[in-house]
Amino acid sequence: MANGLGITGAVLAALVPLVVIEVGLWIWALIDLVRRDRVRGGSKLLWVVMIILFEVVGPIVYLAWGRNAEPPRDPGRGDVTDPWGRERQ
Repeated sequence: MANGLGITGAVLAALVPLVVIEVGLWIWALIDLVRRDRVRGGSKLLWVVMIILFEVVGPIVYLAWGRNAEPPRDPGRGDVTDPWGRERQ
């Protein structure tokens, strides 16, 4: 049975997981972007625009290429150790 938009239950059941994945990618990419000091391409604002405007592709490109090689800082511990617990020089 279709609702007022003409979307059947099967189509809706297929769309809901895709929307959840898309929103999850947005959240993951944006949180990671905020936590990093530096990103490839130099401009965090440019990455925010790309992540939001290019829906699924933007977050995937950021997560695959845009993140810098260094791990994000951990605001709870400060930034004195690397991910393996050794002191940074």
